[in-house]
Amino acid sequence: MNVESPVMHEGIIVSVSTVEIVSTTSAGENQCHTLAEQAKVTCDGKTCKLETLKVGLPVRITNCKQDASKASVVSAGRKQSIPYG
Repeated sequence: MNVESPVMHEGIIVSVSTVEIVSTTSAGENQCHTLAEQAKVTCDGKTCKLETLKVGLPVRITNCKQDASKASVVSAGRKQSIPYG
């Protein structure tokens, strides 16, 4: 079985709901991610709910190994070291 490594995306939050987050990349493209059931969501290092994240915050999103359309880790906040944020 060939399972790919998880893919990490970095960007700025454009919109967010209880189950979905949209971010923009440094190239200006929007990426939509659905939150996986057991996903970990943090803001400035503290656990939070996805819908509490604010538009405009830098974000780092890691996709699930098994399903690249789902986010397994969402890490947002001003403490993110995203060069264009």
